[in-house]
Amino acid sequence: MVTSHKARLLCALCVMLGSCKSPTKPTDSDGGQTNRLTVTYVRLDMRGSTCRRPVSLPGFLDCEAVVVVRLNQSTESGFISAFMAYPDSGSFYHGEAQAAAGEVSIRMVNNYIPRCPRFPYTTTLTIRDGRQSPATGPVLLTRSITFDGGCTKASIPPSR
Repeated sequence: MVTSHKARLLCALCVMLGSCKSPTKPTDSDGGQTNRLTVTYVRLDMRGSTCRRPVSLPGFLDCEAVVVVRLNQSTESGFISAFMAYPDSGSFYHGEAQAAAGEVSIRMVNNYIPRCPRFPYTTTLTIRDGRQSPATGPVLLTRSITFDGGCTKASIPPSR
C-alpha cells in the first residue's frame, strides 16, 4: 500500500515533469479511497472513589475519570489527549494515552474540583491528536456531555 506521503511526493514529481495529471482524491494502491482517521465516543467513567478531600479547602483533589474512544487507525502523532472543563473553565480533567486502532482508554485527572456544579451540568469533552501538553494538536472529536448528578462519580454512555 502506498502511504499518503509517498503518493503526494510521486504525484508532485509527475506534475512537475508534466507526465501525469494531479489526482482529485488520494487513493491507495488498489484505487480505493485512503482511510481517514475516525474517532467514536464509547463512554466516560468518573471515578469518585479516587478523589481526596483537602484539609483546608472545600471540594475534591485528584479525581480520576476514564474516557474510552474507538479509533479506526493510529493517530499521526501516536498519542491522543482528552480535555473536559468540570465544573467550570478553571477546573478541568485532562489526560493522554498512546493511540492505536481499536478502543483506547484515556485516564484523565482533575487536580482540584472546588465545588460540585449545579445539575444538570453540560460541558464539552475534546479529543485531540497528540500529547496533552501543549494542547495544540488537531481536534479529532468534540462531544457535549450532560451530567444529571453525581458530583465526582458518574458513567456517561454514548446515548447521552
